[in-house]
Amino acid sequence: MGTTKILSGIVMVRSVLAVGLTAAAADGSFAELEQQFRTPPREAGPAAYWDWLDGNADLKTITIDLVEAKAKGMSGLEIWDVGALSNPGGLVPAGTPFLGEESVAAIRHALKEGQRLGLRLGMIASSGWNAGGAWVTPDWALKHLFASTQVVQGPAQVAGRLPFPTVPGACPKSANGLPVFYRDVAVIAVPQSAVKSIARLEDIVNLTDRFKDGQLSWSAPAGEWVILRFVCSNSGQRLIAASPKLEGLFTDFLEPSATARHFQLILDRLGVTPQNAPQVGLAWLELDSMEMGEGLQWTDRFPEYFQRWCGYDPIPYLPILAGWKIPGTTDAFRYDYNHALSEQLILSHYTTARDLLRPYGIQHLAAGAFRRRCLRLLRRSNPELLAPVPRCAN
Repeated sequence: MGTTKILSGIVMVRSVLAVGLTAAAADGSFAELEQQFRTPPREAGPAAYWDWLDGNADLKTITIDLVEAKAKGMSGLEIWDVGALSNPGGLVPAGTPFLGEESVAAIRHALKEGQRLGLRLGMIASSGWNAGGAWVTPDWALKHLFASTQVVQGPAQVAGRLPFPTVPGACPKSANGLPVFYRDVAVIAVPQSAVKSIARLEDIVNLTDRFKDGQLSWSAPAGEWVILRFVCSNSGQRLIAASPKLEGLFTDFLEPSATARHFQLILDRLGVTPQNAPQVGLAWLELDSMEMGEGLQWTDRFPEYFQRWCGYDPIPYLPILAGWKIPGTTDAFRYDYNHALSEQLILSHYTTARDLLRPYGIQHLAAGAFRRRCLRLLRRSNPELLAPVPRCAN
């Protein structure tokens, strides 16, 4: 940020303060404002993470912690079921599984005691971080796009099975060695090139309609061709720093229904409804951080979502994501891909959660948020972004 912008910001803040103080003096409330600065109200007090290490918590200690928090002038706490990253000699014993019967009883006890003491309590929306848990099955878990290649010489009739792409070892697999969840996205042929360059978009041949049940049937023209099989499947990434008795897959951050399913499960297990939410006393749910492993982010309906954000079909351009280049097109398509990822993540992961919680009067917070527009959506956030996910330029 330039010096001019910094100075402008300072002037703006000072101007706002001056206007506010002048208005306060004009309506006779300056004394009240001064008194609040001298003795801040409870809601102006600090709040803090309240780590339930390894899911270990008992009702008596919960009450003691909350009483001490109030005595020290705190405004609230955020329950965080999280694994102890260092636990020499098993100093902290493993507690109960997050959102299991005993865990829910402890959380409900904390919320009730928080209300009794006038403290606001929120909770991280998973054990560890980001979003996920043992309840997440492969069909709504985090997904990537994978590709395999096969070289054929034409002219020839190509008939047979195409190789399945290599997927991460952590990807859940069936007894036959294939992923539990996968969807074929496209099969595309491109002319062989030592430098992986495609002269024209028209040189790309979409063979998807000639591919069925793993088998391809195609009359290849003269020349050497590289056949690319694109598959959507799970990355296998699991919760980070989850407590020992609750692990599980990340949710699919690009699919709104996965976010809604995850948050609804939390509310249902806690017994929160729009009608009883004020009595339950859960003030907010937070998505902590955003740390996805490297790879081509994808989801089942991503071609549809890409079309919505960018206005055209991404399928013919998929070789670019596999490392091929199309002069005059590569950078533009990668920009659009990153743009679609950014917009879809904001919509799916953050906006969806916010909108689902709104009827409950529960605030949605996030410690990892994309771009200023997303920060405005959340109203409160820490601008932390640790994910290696490409982002659209502002």
